[in-house]
Amino acid sequence: MRCSRCNAENPANAKFCLECGSPLTLAETATPRQSEWASAEAERRQMTCLFCDLVDSVGLSERLDPEELRETLAAYHRVCATVVRRFEGHTHNYLGDGIMV
Repeated sequence: MRCSRCNAENPANAKFCLECGSPLTLAETATPRQSEWASAEAERRQMTCLFCDLVDSVGLSERLDPEELRETLAAYHRVCATVVRRFEGHTHNYLGDGIMV
């Protein structure tokens, strides 16, 4: 499992990044090594990219204390990850209050 914030590898059962302490989500998975990509047989396939952003996150951050905001964003990321998995998608990374799928 790789941390979306610092990209450090973590054990599969870790709940927090061992390097930076950020909470890890279920959507974070190990990415293939470059050598695995190079050895893979090329194929052409259709791909859809999506960037999902939380509306009015600045206003939300002004109303909530930091711990509540972090819990709210973690819950938002979990819901997004659940939907992404349901449609067999892959989470590329988290960008603050946004998610690139």
